[in-house]
Formats: sequence, C-alpha cells, structure tokens
Amino acid sequence: MKAQPVPRDLPSETDLFVAFCAETPARTPPLAAQQVMLVPGQAVPVMALDLPAALRGQAREQVARRQLQEMTGLAPEVLEMRPFVVPQKGGGQNARGQHGGWQAALVAERAEVARWRQHAGKARAVLPDYLALPAAADLWVLEWTDAAAATETEKTPDSAASGQLRVRLGVSDGFTAEVDLAALLLQQALAARSDATRPAAVFSTTPLAQLPEPLRAPLQAADLALYDDLQALTAAGLAAPKRLAHGELALDLRRDPYQARTLLRRNLRAAFAPLLAGLLAAALWAADTQLERRALERDTAALEQEMLAQLRAGLLPEGPIFDVRRQVAQALARHAAATAAEVSASAPLVLLAGVAEVLTAHGARVEQLRYYDTGPGGAGQGRGEIRTQMRLPDFATAEALQAALRAAGFVLLNAESRSSETDTGGVVLDLQITAGVQDGGLRDG
Repeated sequence: MKAQPVPRDLPSETDLFVAFCAETPARTPPLAAQQVMLVPGQAVPVMALDLPAALRGQAREQVARRQLQEMTGLAPEVLEMRPFVVPQKGGGQNARGQHGGWQAALVAERAEVARWRQHAGKARAVLPDYLALPAAADLWVLEWTDAAAATETEKTPDSAASGQLRVRLGVSDGFTAEVDLAALLLQQALAARSDATRPAAVFSTTPLAQLPEPLRAPLQAADLALYDDLQALTAAGLAAPKRLAHGELALDLRRDPYQARTLLRRNLRAAFAPLLAGLLAAALWAADTQLERRALERDTAALEQEMLAQLRAGLLPEGPIFDVRRQVAQALARHAAATAAEVSASAPLVLLAGVAEVLTAHGARVEQLRYYDTGPGGAGQGRGEIRTQMRLPDFATAEALQAALRAAGFVLLNAESRSSETDTGGVVLDLQITAGVQDGGLRDG
C-alpha cells in the first residue's frame, strides 16, 4: 500500500489544508494549530464490512479485524483500523450506521500512520484527502486534478486522463483513485444503491467539461443531475456542500482509537488488583473442578464400556443397545419366561430387572449400583439386596419412585434423599432394596 503524492492545489481554503509530501516528507511545511494535514486517500481506503447488528464494542472490532484480514491478506499488526463514524447533529444515523453499529472502517498501514504523526506537528488533524472535500447528505462531490501541472504545449488528448479523482459519497464515504479505478468505483457505488438511496445530484468542483469521459459516462448513464456551479445547485433546491461540517475532524488519524480503552483498562487493573487475584483463585478452582469432572467422565465412560462388554458376552449378544436398563429388563423377562423355572425372588438378576424397570419408568439416572448377598441372618433376612445411588429431577419424583418400588413388592431397607451439590442440580437418592415382605419398617435418613 504505497502512499502517493497528494495534489496541493485545493480549489479553496488552501490556507486551511496542507498536503503531506509522500515522496519527500521533509518538504512538508510546518503546520499551524488550525491547519489540517491531508494524506493520500489511496493509502486510507474506506473498507465496507458486513458486521452483525447485534455485535457491539470490542467484539464488533474483533470481527471487523478478521474480515479485513480475509479481504487484504495482511496480518492484523500491519494494519491500523478505525471505525468510519461521523457524528450527526441530533443523533441522526449516517449512511454507514450509527456509532456502535458501524459498517465501514478507515484502514491504513501502521508504518504510514506513524510517519504521518511524526510530520503532523501542531496540526488540527490528519485526514485522508477526500475528507477535505465539501459534503452534504444525498450529494456526491467530485474533484478532478491533473497528474502534473503540464503546460499547454505539453498537453495531449490523453493527458487529462492521467490525474486523480477525489470523491465524497454523501457524508460517510469517499475515496481517491486514478481515472480507471475511479470509474470502476463509481460504477460499483451506483450499482450498490437502489433508486431510493441514490444521490439527489452530483456536484463537481472541477468543470464537468474537464472530467475525463470514463468518469462522466457512468454518471450520465445513471441519469443523475450533474452540476459544476454552486449557484445552480442551490437554485435547484439542494443544500450547498460544506467542508469539515460533518464531524470529519473526529476521524483524525493521529488519534489512537483504542487509547481511552487502554487507559481505562490500566486504571481498572490497578484499582481491582485484589479482585483480580480472587478471580484468578476462583478460576484455578474451577479449572481443578473441571479436571475432576473430566476424570469422572472418563471413568464413567470406561465403566460403560465394561458394562457393554459384559452385556455382549451374556444378556445382549446381538443387536444395537440403545437403552441398557430397559433392554436388560426385557432380556431378563424373556429368559425367565423361556426357562419357566422357579426363580427365587431374591435372585440378583431378577431383582435387578424388577428394580431397573421401575427406575427406567421414573427417568432415574443411576450413578452407582451394587448387589450384596447378605446370607442367612443378615440385614435382609437371607435375601439379596441392591444398594444404589441415582439422580432425579426433584424430591417429588424421588417420593414417587419409592412408592412405585413398594407397590412392585420391593422392600426399601433404607432411603436417603438430598439436594445435589453439583452444577447440574436435582436430587441424589440412595436406596437399599430387597425383595419380599418388609419387616421392621423403612429406615429413612
């Protein structure tokens, strides 16, 4: 993105604007406090973006930087971007979007911006040259400058087509380009606008007869009103364009667009150091908890794989396994019906099948399940028992599940329910279950 020299023969207010000499910066004269230094518009293009309306602040800037990197192929540290937002009186919205919802940015190389800042001195602002043009809403302003101050004897029929065109497309867009690129950009700008959003007129500070034909042609083809006389423009009922009257100075390239945010971040860091330390400790604790959770998930996955392997070796040798508890219950029921054998109500698999059917019907998520053969005289009076821990949505579901187990003929030797302490919430229920008639009643914790 090589900077090109800016013509210094602005048509008016030449004492206000001073052009930066890109080829020999040392020739740039010192600037007074009220003067504005103009830099090549080709080096500071307005890049149109496609940003979601919901994005705001830093998130919007990050997405914009990624889009610019994709469009230019340059690393973010090479380019300096600042939102193209010109303040509007009364809080109105400009053509590129209100501040916070901007859809365009001024883009320049960081090295070039640093060089401009070095030579700006006491200047009021540093702006791309097209922002020095007068502007008005619904009005496009053109200014054509020949490439060299050629004498009459040196001019050729093609010499007028070797200069630069500076353009303001309303108040919130613009560009500087040589004739071929300028003609293409004008055509694209016209194609991108509907009949309702096209400019009311085009005003040229250069006599229209001096505009190269490639620049006049797309404007004439679009049937736009063309003026090169300010009195004729105002006589047509259109507002006269004004210089630096639309907040252009707010786009001063010397200003760091993120300086306020950097200062605020530095102050907050100093003021909230203890809070940051506490947040760091909380983050470490959360990370440790996350590691524990992942370890538990790995152990659970390993246990599930082992369980599936055992099921494949025994109860469910064929077919897909979708619902382990239900399919195990169904397999056990089929096995019991096929063998037609008298099976003790306390047999482990039959007990598991009956319990699993009830648990499945109530949506319980079993986290632990063990079977104990208590033997004669044990806590279950000779009956085997299941000790299980499960997770349920709420206490009401836990009570309903216990009632269903009793209705199915199971004895609850012990039942303890409590609120879950994990992020998932719910109720944790511990049960000690056996088959047969309950003796001694329920022991609730």
